[in-house]
Amino acid sequence: MSQQIDLVIRQAQIVTPEGVVEGDLGVDGGRITSVGTPVPAARRVIEAPGRLIMPGGVDVHA
Repeated sequence: MSQQIDLVIRQAQIVTPEGVVEGDLGVDGGRITSVGTPVPAARRVIEAPGRLIMPGGVDVHA
């Protein structure tokens, strides 16, 4: 049996510093654990096709 993470947001447009990635965003323990790759199991799933996600929008240069 595979281990479940806390949350997966599926099929979203994910904004990263490198550009926009389409796929899943996985969150476990309050931290982003995967961006763009399929996440097989999660306790909570949000279907977000066509939705835009901008995780970690923090300016580290400020």
